Amino acid sequence: MTWLEQRKHAMPRENHGYFDIDAEVVWRTVTSELPTLIPRIQRALDTERSM
Repeated sequence: MTWLEQRKHAMPRENHGYFDIDAEVVWRTVTSELPTLIPRIQRALDTERSM
């Protein structure tokens, strides 16, 4: 079972101790933002290595 499938069967919010974490919001953010960040991170690393 994938992480997302596990989250769908669990409570949608988890208590972190200091604040609540909404797993659906985290998953949507990761799946929508991470793909656009990867090329940016790679370019930054390539720039740093070439200096």
